[in-house]
Order: sequence, then structure tokens, then C-alpha cells
Amino acid sequence: MLFRSIPNVIYKVDPLLNSTLLKEIKDDTTLSAQFWSDLRPIDKKIIVYAVPTSDFQFLMDQMKPTLPAQALEGGWLDYKYQRALKEPGFYGGGAPGFNQDGTAVFMMYAPNNMNPGDEMFLKTTSHEFVHVVQRDVESGYFGGLLSWQIEGQADYIRSEEHTSELQSH
Repeated sequence: MLFRSIPNVIYKVDPLLNSTLLKEIKDDTTLSAQFWSDLRPIDKKIIVYAVPTSDFQFLMDQMKPTLPAQALEGGWLDYKYQRALKEPGFYGGGAPGFNQDGTAVFMMYAPNNMNPGDEMFLKTTSHEFVHVVQRDVESGYFGGLLSWQIEGQADYIRSEEHTSELQSH
């Protein structure tokens, strides 16, 4: 299958982020959006925040105020912020759901000195995109899915369908 459509993605990027990491995030987001376009229309807007771990504050200043209280339940973002302050090698993502205007949102963060092509980091973007699709299918905040289903499905697909495999579809 040859993908040609360009997804409707708005990137909110910390200017301190390494350009190679940003390219990987953009490439993987595009491939994931194309791969999942049968379940989530490719023209449906999504906002992706991308930051270096060393400037996690960018997420707290730029993304957090746009999220409804429900998307911040459990204090998960504050926890990740504290962890980023203590662990310079901390990397990952998060898919809090939707911002206050109903647009899907996810975030990616990594240390600027991360090796280009790091397999686990590459898989993280597709993992977070699976959460975006899950919410679309469930019409919101995961409805009846159990946490092991939510994370298990995203981890399985992340392992099976990250960039290198997506490119071969």
C-alpha cells in the first residue's frame, strides 16, 4: 500500500529540541496517521508537542493550560515533569486525550543527546498515536477499556508497527 495523504498535524515544538529528534517524531507521526487512516481520518486535526527532556517546562507552560481537568487526572503530567527534572535521560511520550477545544493531543520528549534512530524512542511515537486512535474509536476517554487493554494494545502495536514496519506496508 502506498500512502500519499498528508496528515493534519500541528506541531508545537520547543526551539531547543534537536532537529534530528524532531524529524523522527514528524516522520513517525505521519506514518502512524497514514497507517491508521481507516480508523482515524487523516484530515482530522491533531496537535503534537515535542520537547527536549531538559526543557520539560515547555509542556507545562504550553500544553498543560490547554487541557481540561479530566486530561490531567491523577497528576501524571506533574509526575513526569518532576521525573524529567531528576533524570536527564528520561524520554517518552503521553497522550492526554483532547485539549479544551476537542483536538487530539499527544506529546513527545527526549534528551537532545539521544542517539538518532534509537529504536525504543521511535516506537514511542507510534505507541502514543495508538492512544489517539483508541480515543477516537471509544469516542473520548477510553470508555470501557481497562488499563491493561489500553497499554497492552499500544505496546503490542508499537513493537509490531513502528516506523520500519510501517514503511514496508
